[in-house]
Amino acid sequence: MLSWFKGEEKPKIDTSEFHIPEFYRGADGPLIKVLETCDDYETRLYDKSQWVSSNAPPGEFMSAFWRLYSYIGGKNDQGKKMDMNMPVRIHVKLSEDDADGTKVEVFNVSFFLSSSLLPNLPKPLDEKVFLKQEDSRVTYVAHFSGMAKDKDWSDSRCRLMQALDRDGKSYVRAEYFSAGYDPPYKLWNRRNEMILLAADDQADDQTEEVEKTKEENTENEGN
Repeated sequence: MLSWFKGEEKPKIDTSEFHIPEFYRGADGPLIKVLETCDDYETRLYDKSQWVSSNAPPGEFMSAFWRLYSYIGGKNDQGKKMDMNMPVRIHVKLSEDDADGTKVEVFNVSFFLSSSLLPNLPKPLDEKVFLKQEDSRVTYVAHFSGMAKDKDWSDSRCRLMQALDRDGKSYVRAEYFSAGYDPPYKLWNRRNEMILLAADDQADDQTEEVEKTKEENTENEGN
């Protein structure tokens, strides 16, 4: 339940600049802004970002991973080697008629690309690897620790959906993102995130509230 329902002060919208969170541990990654937090999830605004991606049959994570790893290792038109950033992200789209099930239509793996590479991004040589830019988006994010298995991801998604339904949040049911922040050899204090997209109407409301708060803060500073 939202902590401010328990008598605590309602969390204020973060109007600071987009930032790199501490759990990136010094690595580069998409800039975020936390809009609201509660016991079960946080509402997070992502800045626009650039990714390199590859599709694979459902569950065949490693085949896509190695294609992307080869790309940042120099298999591109510039022969350029790039840093391994955070997170390694999986995007799953489910069939619209089976949004609560496991009928996967798209299974996509992505690496984040640093903005310092723009505007001259190295082009992939592998036809199964492609570049994509994502616009700013509002998301709902829950995290858990441990060496995550398929059931852990599924359970996390179910818990997050239940929490959002409970709180009356509108979100996209037919797709989700899972994000990992640790190398496979790390055994302790791992961070895994389940990410659901806010529905368009909910995202618009969140963005408008951020802009309104910014304007109010600017007016107060001028007085």
